[in-house]
This record gives sequence, C-alpha cells and structure tokens, in this order.
Amino acid sequence: MYELCALIEKQKDHRRFLRLIEELNNLLERQEQRLGDKPKSECT
Repeated sequence: MYELCALIEKQKDHRRFLRLIEELNNLLERQEQRLGDKPKSECT
C-alpha cells in the first residue's frame, strides 16, 4: 500500500493517477472489510 501511495504522489499522467487512486480505494475498502470498524489508513 505504501508503494502505491508513493506512485500516486509522483504520478503526472492524469488517467494513470485516477486509476491508481481507484486501486488505493479498493485496497482500503478490502482492508476495512477485513478489520471491521477500525479507522481507514491514509497516505502520508
């Protein structure tokens, strides 16, 4: 997930940026489902 955040941060191509954000959102949704009600992670 941290690698994905790093790619998003460096991305200059708008379409690729949107795809990476979508992928990150999917990962966070799956993580939230596995962990239950714990808070979502953020890219920093």
